[in-house]
Amino acid sequence: TPSGSITVWFEASDTGTNIQSTRLYARFEDGQFEDTGLEKSGTVGQFTYEAEQGEGAYYFYSISEDKAGNVEDPPASYDAVTVLDQSSPSSACVSPAVSSTTFTVTFTASDAGCGINHTALFMSFEGGSYSEWGAPKEGESGAFEFRAENGDGSYSFYTRALDLAGHEEDPPATPDTVTIVDSVPASSSCTSPAYSTVATIAVDFVASDLSSQVASIELWY
Repeated sequence: TPSGSITVWFEASDTGTNIQSTRLYARFEDGQFEDTGLEKSGTVGQFTYEAEQGEGAYYFYSISEDKAGNVEDPPASYDAVTVLDQSSPSSACVSPAVSSTTFTVTFTASDAGCGINHTALFMSFEGGSYSEWGAPKEGESGAFEFRAENGDGSYSFYTRALDLAGHEEDPPATPDTVTIVDSVPASSSCTSPAYSTVATIAVDFVASDLSSQVASIELWY
């Protein structure tokens, strides 16, 4: 639950003189159960418990007393547990700096509270607006197999995680990762003198690339 108030439902029954009241007991994380001071009459109802110790797991059980004064024994463990989660999850993704039209965008996600529901990938082409790409992925890590349907150019990415309490990560101010898609080979040419009087020959070259720039030049003869 994302709220600091936890609603705990109860149901009580008695085969004899009927229910007088029901009290709520609670513990935080690995602590000891304590009487919350919350008491209700009737056989069905709800308690509103204020989770004053902040985020974490709250465990509950109820104890009923009938009109004859018989008090229910405490259970061996607990009746219910609620994880209080008031924080948003976080995530990040990584992609290759330069690639062909198909590549992998990997991600990691984390949440300090109740855990990750799923993570969605958002993409922008050449500085345009972001839009969600593909279906969200479950788990704290994974990969999106991306295909650059807009062709060559700059693809920017970020991820947004959603936790099990319904908190969604805010979009980042800058992308997590950027990939330059370059599917066109670079071009080059070279020139050399027709005749040389020495064994060392100077070969001049020029090279160009439309997208990711030239990485290296090899000379063949």
